[in-house]
Parts: sequence; structure tokens; C-alpha cells
Amino acid sequence: MTMVRGLAYVGLAYASLIVLASAEALLPLHGVVPEVALLLVVHIGLGGKGSAPAEVAVAMIIGYLVDLSSGSPRGLHALSLGLAMIGARAAASRLMVNNLWQQVVVMLLASFAHGALVVALSSPMYDGEALQALRLLPATALATALLAPFVFVFLRRIDRKLIRDPHALRAG
Repeated sequence: MTMVRGLAYVGLAYASLIVLASAEALLPLHGVVPEVALLLVVHIGLGGKGSAPAEVAVAMIIGYLVDLSSGSPRGLHALSLGLAMIGARAAASRLMVNNLWQQVVVMLLASFAHGALVVALSSPMYDGEALQALRLLPATALATALLAPFVFVFLRRIDRKLIRDPHALRAG
């Protein structure tokens, strides 16, 4: 992963977190907000265009931005998105996510796994009510999965602008 691509994804995550926080404050979403940071991280991981440590670092920076904007304990989303990046990198050679339904299914499963991981990591804060925290998980996972094809198309366009094609002919 190049420095420019990493900074572009961090900037995009920051802008999307601001937009989502504003939308959540203005609209009656009742806590059902798609996980755009997870979409970014899974897209980076499934792309496999770069070194794994650099991609995990970008995922952890995006997770830290989520921690700061959501008021969750510092490091919770940084750790969970770092682990999500490792999982996406591990599955990148085994999954094909070109079709619309494949993107929706992969993001539905990834969102369920990420939500369960966040609740499991923060379960001591719930004081025995961790199962109650899982009640919004299906709606959030569905919202994330339905948004995934649109976000992936947008992110592929960004990748085309930022990644140079080594096979392209260059004019002198």
C-alpha cells in the first residue's frame, strides 16, 4: 500500500464518519447506521494490493478514528478493525467478490462477525447485559451489506486513480 492510498482511505474514513454522525443526529435512525469503516477495511483487505502490515496499520488508524468519533473506549474499534483486516487478507485469495450478491453476502457475514467481536471485547462494560447489546446487530449488518455494492464501486474508482498500472504504456 502506498502512502497516498493509505492517506486517501484515512481521509475518506474521516469524512464518512463526520457525515454519518451528522446523519445520525439529524435523522431518526435509532442506532442502525451502516459500518462504513468496516466497508473500507474489508475492501482494502480483499483487494490485496499492498503489504499486510501497512494495510493493518491503516485499518487500525481508521479504527482509532471510529473510537474517537463514537465515544467508545480507545482501542476497541482499532483492535477489531485490525483483526477484520487480517481476516479479510486471509480470505482474499479464497473469495471472489465481483458480483453484487457476493459483495452483499461477504459484507453481511463480516458485519455480523465484527459486531459480535466488538460486543465480546467490550462485554465487561455491559455489566451482564451483553446479549441485550446484540439486538441492533442484525439491522446494522443488513444496512452495511446493502450499502456494500455502492461503496465498493466508489472505492474501485478511487483505486483506479491511485494505483499505477505497471502494464500501461507510457508516452515519452
